Amino acid sequence: MIPAISGFLNKKINTQLFYGYDITIGYIQAIDDVLKVLKQMIDNSRVLEKIKTILERERVQTVREMGKNLTAMVYALNVPKNINFV
Repeated sequence: MIPAISGFLNKKINTQLFYGYDITIGYIQAIDDVLKVLKQMIDNSRVLEKIKTILERERVQTVREMGKNLTAMVYALNVPKNINFV
């Protein structure tokens, strides 16, 4: 009974981790897309630089958090720890 419950919970946790990972990847892609067309949308150079700075900072913070969560995913999947993620 306990192994069945443990397996069920592990599957649920893994599913949630992967959903979070997919959402994060989509968010980062959206930031990249906005950064590509931002110059066409904003004429004021000061406003453009301010928004670019905010978006780039948000992107870096998101990637950092994703890196922390990647460690949790490695443990959840029981992947050997000697694998290097690039």
